[in-house]
Amino acid sequence: ALLFKPKPQNLLNLGSGGASFERFFGHYLPTLSIHSVDSNASIIRLARQFFQLPAQHAVSLQPADEQLRHCNEVFDLIFCDLHDGSGHPSGMADTVFHADAYRCLSNDGVYVLNLMPQDEEQMLDWLMTLRQSFNSVMLLPIPGRQNIVVIALKQPPTDEAQLNSNAAY
Repeated sequence: ALLFKPKPQNLLNLGSGGASFERFFGHYLPTLSIHSVDSNASIIRLARQFFQLPAQHAVSLQPADEQLRHCNEVFDLIFCDLHDGSGHPSGMADTVFHADAYRCLSNDGVYVLNLMPQDEEQMLDWLMTLRQSFNSVMLLPIPGRQNIVVIALKQPPTDEAQLNSNAAY
């Protein structure tokens, strides 16, 4: 995400899980404002107890789709890693979910999803719903894993020279 938006001001993290993004960005981009959301109070408690989620870091306890639906802010980065152990919530294939994410994203912002499709048909369904809102959608398969990271942008990606410059940053 930082290749496309190297100096983000704020991040909406849907599905805080073990708080790895909160810890990473808290260390490397300490001025980044992070709004974390999780629908499971036990996950939040475990992240605080075992994964060093700082006590002062607020996590909104609500479903991601509600957060997006009622969102009045605009974010430079939106990360979405929603999985309940048995699969992704049904809303992940909903055009409204991704349209709401689009609405909450800055014009040059980056929407990143961690997906674990059950099959190619499910992946295609997700991609079709994403393309209804986003102009650019890129897939990054994780070698040796079922996960696929998807990066969605409102604008076409910057040119290769700019990406190389961003990578050096």
